[in-house]
Amino acid sequence: MKKIIDEYFIYNYDELTEKAKEKAREKLCDIFRDTDSFSEMVRENYNDIFENSDLELQYSLSSCQGDGLNIYGSFYLLDCINYVLEKAPDQFTEKEKRFLTFLSNEFLTVKTKYNNFYCYYTDKTEDFQDEIENDLERQYFRNIPYKTIEKFSKCFNDLFRKYCMEWEKSGYDYFYEYTDQDAIDDSSANEILFYENGEIYRG
Repeated sequence: MKKIIDEYFIYNYDELTEKAKEKAREKLCDIFRDTDSFSEMVRENYNDIFENSDLELQYSLSSCQGDGLNIYGSFYLLDCINYVLEKAPDQFTEKEKRFLTFLSNEFLTVKTKYNNFYCYYTDKTEDFQDEIENDLERQYFRNIPYKTIEKFSKCFNDLFRKYCMEWEKSGYDYFYEYTDQDAIDDSSANEILFYENGEIYRG
């Protein structure tokens, strides 16, 4: 019987060569930058803003055609009005603000759809405009201010598109911009060591 003992040198991240660090960063990124963690960050944020709404998230961040980030579902109108008036109060006259305050008492939700083919943001202007107008028409509301409804719907869509695009950019940074400092912090906090070529030591 023969007993063979292999000997390896094990390194901390900052002891690796630059080439080995590149491989180590790829391995660490796969471990610590997972989709579940990113999704939870986005959901926590939009649930804080749209606390009465029932929203869902879809995204694909692979730098391919059709990639992007879209948030859809049942938007509670009060959440959306508060969001618009907080982000763009100067866009509306006092008369328009009074109408939006009236709308906020309507307990109305606007349902937007899942993007079946791609994950990029889908325009929500028409969804909001149609739902609000139809609701007021069903109530035989007189002198419906269609222009104000259109203005609000477009303003919300523009603001929310920007919001989704900011999260899309954050997603690309999260998954692809894994820095030396990120690698140092994650490997140190989790006591991860490496072989000379940058592969993670599993001993």
